[in-house]
Amino acid sequence: IIFWKNKPSTFLKEEGYTTRTTLIRAREQYRNHTLMQELEQESAGDFIGFMRMEPGIFKELCRESPLASQWHDNDTNNSRLSHNRLSTNLRHHRGKKGKGNPQKTYMQWQLFIKNEIYYLLYIIPKLAKLKRTRKEEEESQHNFQQLLRTDHQNLVANTDSFECPICFDRITSGGGVILRECLHSFCRECLKGAIIHNEEAYLKCPYHDDSYSCNASLQDREIKALVPVEVYERYLQKSLSTAESQEINSFHCKTPDCRGWCIYEDHVNFFNCPICKKENCLTCKAIHEGVNCKMYQDDLQSPANNNAAAKRTKEMLYDMVNKGDAMHCPQCKVILQKKDGCDWIKCSICKTEICWVTKGPRWGPDWWTNWFNTGYKWLPG
Repeated sequence: IIFWKNKPSTFLKEEGYTTRTTLIRAREQYRNHTLMQELEQESAGDFIGFMRMEPGIFKELCRESPLASQWHDNDTNNSRLSHNRLSTNLRHHRGKKGKGNPQKTYMQWQLFIKNEIYYLLYIIPKLAKLKRTRKEEEESQHNFQQLLRTDHQNLVANTDSFECPICFDRITSGGGVILRECLHSFCRECLKGAIIHNEEAYLKCPYHDDSYSCNASLQDREIKALVPVEVYERYLQKSLSTAESQEINSFHCKTPDCRGWCIYEDHVNFFNCPICKKENCLTCKAIHEGVNCKMYQDDLQSPANNNAAAKRTKEMLYDMVNKGDAMHCPQCKVILQKKDGCDWIKCSICKTEICWVTKGPRWGPDWWTNWFNTGYKWLPG
């Protein structure tokens, strides 16, 4: 890179050697410097320009040292190249001092190089990191303010157009709904249809593809804003019925067509329904106002024994259970019958998943023990 007109004896002197090695080490340090990964593009441009400068520019820096008069440059074309790659501070310094300023001492030049390297290696990355931090804070504040603006709204409308994953129509801005729980977007009609045709009390996000199915739920205010009042009331009643059937200590009011129910504790014997205002006896599971429990149970035995149709029905159901053609639900004790298919069944009352072989819950802490005790084994193939 560098040719010597008359190789001076000062080539191996400490100051000349230090000047060259300082710049060479700076260039080598760039190749392994991990801080480069944090530099933004505009900051990295200055750093790369200084550390990857052309040989001619590298020689220009060396030429400004006290030994510059002993160096000879045969690569003048490269000297004109890449001048714009010098950092802003370096160009400002050169323009202020002037090329080959004889007043510049060796110590001043060494200090300048040291400060320049420190600026490029440490100051610029810190400034870039600070800039990114401020940008992230501004974005977070913007998102928070946007969330506050939409918090009072029942539905969050889309700001950008998108393709509905259900009907595949292109939905323009404001024509769709963004679900709060999962941020999936759908058109209003598809979400409305999903609510109307849903048979479960728990309404999940309808998004799914070949590899993923969303388990997030729709919020109550979103459902209420999408469907008519009668559909929303039907959905609420379905949710309450499911919650009632899945609760062990639940009791439904015995008044016909009354929707009242409660969750009782062992020491409570009566339930005053807030809907029909009737008093239910939790011991007898009936309404017998004005009659104590013993009198009511004694009176109950007589019509039950005389009702032949009810007796035959009861005998038939228990006979099916004894033969294995039917079973009691392990949760709500209703009698269930399996028509065909695999051993998985689901109670139509309490929605409990049941294994037909073990006659117990399909999932839970004891399901494997129940399966093993039946004597069944998995067969290969």
